[in-house]
Amino acid sequence: MNRNISYGILPITRLDDKTYRYLLLKSNDGFWGFPKGHPEKGESPKQSAIREAQEETGIMLEESVLLKDSVQYSYEQPIKGVVQTKTVVLYPVELEKAKVKVQEEEIAEHRWVTVEQAAILINLPEATKMLQKIASG
Repeated sequence: MNRNISYGILPITRLDDKTYRYLLLKSNDGFWGFPKGHPEKGESPKQSAIREAQEETGIMLEESVLLKDSVQYSYEQPIKGVVQTKTVVLYPVELEKAKVKVQEEEIAEHRWVTVEQAAILINLPEATKMLQKIASG
């Protein structure tokens, strides 16, 4: 299992023609981000993203609803004393209504937020820049 890459979804809900909200999760470690995780053996990136979304949020998805083009960001993190690059690949998915039931073992809280609210909550500047780029079109 490659621990230097995670796959997930970027859940989007549209309130009206100009207003969107994005689902953020707060891990039990206190970090805000998107539903994501490491692939399991034999999974495709999209299969990993769907499984992680279901595990962390209870949202059931079909592979066909994931937008074809993924977005990604990378950041550096120390792993066992060595700084390594970690890449997060997200598949944007627009949801009409989604009831979220978080995985309490890993997730402390969830919120549907605007881009501006996300910029305050998200702990990684790279993730914030990626979301702002998506939101701007």
